[in-house]
Amino acid sequence: MEQPHHSEAERTESRSSVTHGVRKLLPKNFLLRLQKTGQVLPSARQLVHAANIFSKRERQILATCFALITASVIWLGVNQVSAHLTADPATGGTYQEALVGQPRFLNPVFAGAQAVDVDLTRLIFSGLFRYDKNLKPVPDLTASYSISDDGRSYTVVLRDDVLWHDNEPLTIDDVVFTYESLTDPDLRSPLGATFRGVVIERVDDHTIRFTLKEPYTGFLDALTVGIIPQHIWGSIPTTQWRLADFNIRPVGSGPWQFASLNQDRDGFIKSYSLTQADSLPNTGYLDRLVFKFFADEPSAIQALKNHSVDGFALLSSDGLKELSHGEGGFTHYDLRLPAVSAVFFNLGQSGPLTTLAIRQALDMAIDRRALVLDALLGEATVSTGPLPATLINNDIKDSPHFDKAAAEKLLDQSGWKRDGDVRKNKKGEPLNVTLTVIDRDPDRTAGQFIQAAWQAIGVSTKIDLISPATPTNVQRSVLRPRAYQALLYTIVYGAWTDPYPFWHSSQRVDPGLNLSLFSNDAADKAIETIRRAQDDATASKSYEALRNAIDDTVPAAFLYTPVRQYIISDDVRGIMVTKVASLADRFNDIASWYTKTNQRLTW
Repeated sequence: MEQPHHSEAERTESRSSVTHGVRKLLPKNFLLRLQKTGQVLPSARQLVHAANIFSKRERQILATCFALITASVIWLGVNQVSAHLTADPATGGTYQEALVGQPRFLNPVFAGAQAVDVDLTRLIFSGLFRYDKNLKPVPDLTASYSISDDGRSYTVVLRDDVLWHDNEPLTIDDVVFTYESLTDPDLRSPLGATFRGVVIERVDDHTIRFTLKEPYTGFLDALTVGIIPQHIWGSIPTTQWRLADFNIRPVGSGPWQFASLNQDRDGFIKSYSLTQADSLPNTGYLDRLVFKFFADEPSAIQALKNHSVDGFALLSSDGLKELSHGEGGFTHYDLRLPAVSAVFFNLGQSGPLTTLAIRQALDMAIDRRALVLDALLGEATVSTGPLPATLINNDIKDSPHFDKAAAEKLLDQSGWKRDGDVRKNKKGEPLNVTLTVIDRDPDRTAGQFIQAAWQAIGVSTKIDLISPATPTNVQRSVLRPRAYQALLYTIVYGAWTDPYPFWHSSQRVDPGLNLSLFSNDAADKAIETIRRAQDDATASKSYEALRNAIDDTVPAAFLYTPVRQYIISDDVRGIMVTKVASLADRFNDIASWYTKTNQRLTW
């Protein structure tokens, strides 16, 4: 575009206009002073008389400019300081958590049956070994240890610097006493089966030896059980142990010690306080833990939403719905348990489930991805085999995918023909299955999903809900007598994946947990090899053999590995929850948690 042309006269007139405008903006005597002295900035003496030089409007403008400059300098300074401030964890502070239930047996001999007891016992007691952040057993009360070449003998040397919370020394006699108590038939410890047949020997004042009948690779995991004080429990008759007040006011040797409890008029324990153990050097930042007990999950969730507690490990997907509507101020941590939820088919009962093709059809009729994503809101991981989805071994071999058409074809070929919505055999008998489900979520939701899937292929499915009012109710009425046709249940493996309690033929009756009553020679051989394996390659090959034997027989329909949500206030920091073998493992790194900070400048 052509630029407009201006004459020299026009440009001179323009410059003159600008100069005249600038002069109007400057103080009246400014140009005269500039011509005489060449001084642009006022001197200190002149500044004193600035009020006489500038007009009222000019003074207001200058004051405003000065205020803006001052504010800017302050703002920049604050930003610079803030950018170089580091918040370091500081000691002190309290963490409060909601628990559903009541503490009954804060005693490692009894604690395995109830989650609340396991949680608190883990904090109060210490064992010969403990789990590190990768769930590997590492020495705790142990100074040193050795394993014999044949893998049957474990010799452990005890540390000599450990005190009980009452300041009595912890000795090798306490260790021997604990393991003998675990195997005492009068005490009926949930952990007793683990040490059945193990010879326990006091070698000297600092050493204990465990001799096994057969090599067992996971034995160090068994030695993570907490040690109890002989000078307290040794004077109480075993028949009175379950009634002893020390079950609620325990004396342990762990990093946290009992401080106080608060009960209502009915004896319901409302809260329970722990403080860092006086007998140990300070190993963490928090100085107090407070556990508040609630009768049910909705009450615990409400306390969390009201900020009456700092944290809660959700029990169900219903709880997640309660906290998924824009609740701020909390962080959700995924706790992926080494567990498998499955429908176990009772092969010990007569009926249609003794037919392999029917079990295969029921297995193929379940869309596991839809179950996890839609019914369980993504709070699980699809599992297609007997091992948890958290293990690499679970992906050794893919199981059949969801295939409704193939499932219906199998039923047709087995002589179960469609008659409306239900299939019948040649005798006109309907194909009925009763699915036993514990009346809680996510089990209840998953059970309804499976019922719909089976009914969609013509299998009349009834759900039998079992009250989970007490853990013993499920044990007594369902698991021990194997009183079910098909059972939806979750088996938890622990830190070391030992399939023996769940799949070895010797565990088909109580107290074993072979819930399908599965019996297979190839599977038994593989399991026994896994327990003896001294290297990963041997174990992996045996896991594959076990998987093949189970896939060929279909004793269960494997569904998912559950994920539990641990919800904690953002005021609590330093949490590094990674792997868990049980919910109690969420406290494995509690020494790094903190609620208070010290500010430090770093440049």
